[in-house]
Amino acid sequence: YFARSANGGVSWEPARAIWRERGRHMQAIGNQVEVLPNGTLINGFNMIRSISNRQGLRGYTVALVRSTDKGVTWSDDEIVVNRLLSDEVTDPDDGHDVRTGDILPDWATDRSTTATRGNLYVVWMDRRFNDPDHNDILLARSTNGGLTWSAPVVVDRTPRGVDAFTPMVDVDAQGRVAVSYYDFRNDQRGDAQLSTDFWVTHSHDGGATFTDE
Repeated sequence: YFARSANGGVSWEPARAIWRERGRHMQAIGNQVEVLPNGTLINGFNMIRSISNRQGLRGYTVALVRSTDKGVTWSDDEIVVNRLLSDEVTDPDDGHDVRTGDILPDWATDRSTTATRGNLYVVWMDRRFNDPDHNDILLARSTNGGLTWSAPVVVDRTPRGVDAFTPMVDVDAQGRVAVSYYDFRNDQRGDAQLSTDFWVTHSHDGGATFTDE
């Protein structure tokens, strides 16, 4: 559901559905609206299909819908960014589940005055480049308002075999892209403490490379 205010939040239009599931076994979670510099809106989310395998997308998929009239109307069909192949995070000592943002993508828009103005970025947890039990942080970017997306790349520097989790992405006024995340790389096995570090990596070329942490 989506609601819009045209007077700074003093009053609001009635809420309405802007994306509808196409079957009994389909839903969305983690909806997040971003505003592009030209006024186009995107609503990004994790699209979940539990049974239907239309286009081979059963499971979790990073997707979005767009509005080019400031939220009055929205695109009928979702745009697929990529699959979301996360694994549950567990305590390395006892195997208990750790509550993370494992199925929630995070989105950001470049509103700077640099050459990368208008870029869209999305990050999520994913195991495809690690091993079946551990997640990396992946990032994809769009340079055309969310219509098409780059292939995802790993942006964390967490050692292989250690979970990186709960990523967030943002862009500053100079167009620099920052991605934060947590990991257990410095946790000491057997000390009865789940020591967790909070990291940030950054890109100075519009999300093409992340060279430092």
